[in-house]
Amino acid sequence: MKLIHLSALVLLAACQTAPPEMTDTERSEIEAAVTEALQTFIEGSNALDAALATSMYDTEANFVDFGTHYQGQAASRESLERLFSQFQTWEAAWDKLDVEVVRPDLALFFGQFTMSRRYVDGRLQETNPFIWVTGRFDLTEAGWKLTHSHLSGAMQMVENEGG
Repeated sequence: MKLIHLSALVLLAACQTAPPEMTDTERSEIEAAVTEALQTFIEGSNALDAALATSMYDTEANFVDFGTHYQGQAASRESLERLFSQFQTWEAAWDKLDVEVVRPDLALFFGQFTMSRRYVDGRLQETNPFIWVTGRFDLTEAGWKLTHSHLSGAMQMVENEGG
């Protein structure tokens, strides 16, 4: 039975239409659009602006941040609003960001960023060493939107109460 299922999957895969070839220029344009969208996450976070940070999220997307699942842009935005309310400052920057264009309407990415954030009470927390993030962007009617992502990493307190 397993052999029949495997054979059917191989046959189905063989019958699939190959994705259209893309020029280097088309790939570069997609990579730039996805990179720009990902930069809005960093800019929004640094401004403690959850609406900006989640502006590239698809309305129905799935996100996993530090082990918690969020369904859709609104849930992610609400979570970030609660999180951002705890901080005076938030400074993050991409250390690595790789975008892989799979086809004209799909791109995957892997990135890592460092972050330093100061709580309202003065404590300072930093990444140890990075936050890793992976995800998928789909070309939608609204442009390139993040439809799935996973974020994980470690943070450490580097200054306690008031520095």
